[in-house]
Amino acid sequence: MMKSKWLFIGIILVLVMILVINLFKKEKKFQHYLVLGDSIAEGYALNDKGNRYSKIVQDHYQIKNQNFTDLSKSGMTAQALAENIKNAEYRNAIKNSDLITISIGSNELLGVFTTILQEIALTNLNKNPTELLTALAIKLKSSAGKAQLENGILIYEQSWGQIVEDIKTMNPNATIVATEFYNPFYGITELGDIARTYIEQLNQILKEKSNNETMYYIAKIYQDFNNTGTALTNMNINFEKFNLTTLDPHPNVKGHKLIAEKILKVLANK
Repeated sequence: MMKSKWLFIGIILVLVMILVINLFKKEKKFQHYLVLGDSIAEGYALNDKGNRYSKIVQDHYQIKNQNFTDLSKSGMTAQALAENIKNAEYRNAIKNSDLITISIGSNELLGVFTTILQEIALTNLNKNPTELLTALAIKLKSSAGKAQLENGILIYEQSWGQIVEDIKTMNPNATIVATEFYNPFYGITELGDIARTYIEQLNQILKEKSNNETMYYIAKIYQDFNNTGTALTNMNINFEKFNLTTLDPHPNVKGHKLIAEKILKVLANK
């Protein structure tokens, strides 16, 4: 009976010690922050670029502007980033950073979706949105459409592997966070289902290349963006009146805030 009592007390003491350690554990600080990526990272379509997720992360860690380097660029593909990393500007920025966030690869896949959608919309202006989306689905499911999408995934896989390898070689101590891919067409008839198939393939590659997140951490945003109740992107297809300007898959202010929260959460837990 006495042994059980002391065992119980010992367990309680251990739990209390763990709790105290966690309470006093200081959050890791970052001094030099590098942002890599495409238009998502750049904050495309935001009225105030200060609302993009990288600036939220910068503000959280109180990183000085002179130590904040943003090399993201609209239209950037994973293939282009893999090439740019060989340049002196990128190499120096990578070597001098202790935190690197990366949002890249959407243009390899989602670029195909948006390009085809815009082509169909511009050549079928007299059709209603439902007919346009049906035409888009047919195009994407065609042998030519599938070939484009599958090729995009292959290019991403090869390029992303090279990007990670080069960054780790240049700066093995840098903390890297890559953002998951989201589905801006979620809930939009058949289009959302087609996109899901390919986007989940990209996320699977992202997961596998992380080697159980030992190579880099992943900000898991996919499921959160699958929410028709809270609009996190600028994609808004009006089924009563079609407007080409609403076909924007980029995150809005709420979307960027959520991405920043996921990045900060994964960093706080590591």
